[in-house]
Amino acid sequence: MEFNENSIQDLIKEKLETRGVGIVKTRLNLSNTNFDIIWKRKFNEKLPVLQPEIDIVVKDEFSINAIEVKYFKEENKKFNYPYYKGIDQAIAYLRFGFDHVALWHIFDKIPLEQFKDYGWRTWDFLRELNLPLGFTYYLFDKNDNSLKAKQNNDPNDDKLLPDLSKLSKHIAWRLPNPYLLTIEGKKIRSVINEIDVLKSD
Repeated sequence: MEFNENSIQDLIKEKLETRGVGIVKTRLNLSNTNFDIIWKRKFNEKLPVLQPEIDIVVKDEFSINAIEVKYFKEENKKFNYPYYKGIDQAIAYLRFGFDHVALWHIFDKIPLEQFKDYGWRTWDFLRELNLPLGFTYYLFDKNDNSLKAKQNNDPNDDKLLPDLSKLSKHIAWRLPNPYLLTIEGKKIRSVINEIDVLKSD
């Protein structure tokens, strides 16, 4: 099977559901939900801009969180992607008032040293700027469809965690979203709390 960003998102959803982390939705476009109806009922104000589409939403009993996913692979035996890819979309997710937002980079068919170097550079960049985005980088193995994250952010350490599906039920969301404290963030979040697609069956 040839993987692309959508199929990687679907694989992540499957693995997170296996762990029992809660409700998991991929490619959530708020414009295609009942967001507008709830917004008008609650606020009777102009609808906010409902962009961008959200790659993955994870709702558990305590929080609603978002993940921006970027998929990297060698093309013509070359690997030349910007380490900062996806940061802009992840920052835009903060405006929706999620409890936490994370950026996940998925690397396919690249040497371990390059994987560690790219991942560490992105992690270090986000931390130095104090951006409120979680960041995890995974090595994807097509042989068993495993997704294994770096155990820590030491670029000299080769240790990987077990496959994403084999970790605990709890996802470690470490950096709270400061925009959730704003008036707009609270309003948008209050509507997301009620949209149909994030309700339990």
